[in-house]
Amino acid sequence: MGNITLTDDTMRFITLFENVTRAQALDCLDKGELLIFVVPKKQVGLAVGKQGENIRKLKDMMKKNIEVVGFSRDLEAFLRSIFHNYRVKNVTIQEKGEVTYAKVAVDPGQKGRAIGRGGTNLRLAREIVNRYFDRTEITIE
Repeated sequence: MGNITLTDDTMRFITLFENVTRAQALDCLDKGELLIFVVPKKQVGLAVGKQGENIRKLKDMMKKNIEVVGFSRDLEAFLRSIFHNYRVKNVTIQEKGEVTYAKVAVDPGQKGRAIGRGGTNLRLAREIVNRYFDRTEITIE
């Protein structure tokens, strides 16, 4: 498992998130204009709220964009949750030595968005995954 360090700010964000959503936050990544909360997979709906009302409320309160990712100990399920907005078609996982390679196949029309401008979304996905799974490389197909 990777190294997870929470700052005073991320702890405050987690407290506010849990108070508003009533969902448990396992982790919070502060990326400037974006906060990513990792919650137990079964609590994603609770965290988001009806028609996204909790996300809208948090966005207004924190003045940041909010994303929610459902955690799973199964790497494939975790990757599907991270890339859920991009219509994941398939996830292939291979282990070579001490490194795990994951290929995430998304809808061809969504590939550019999944990677993000300058690879930002892909780097964020790698950062999230490597907080929970050691030495994992991710590519988008």
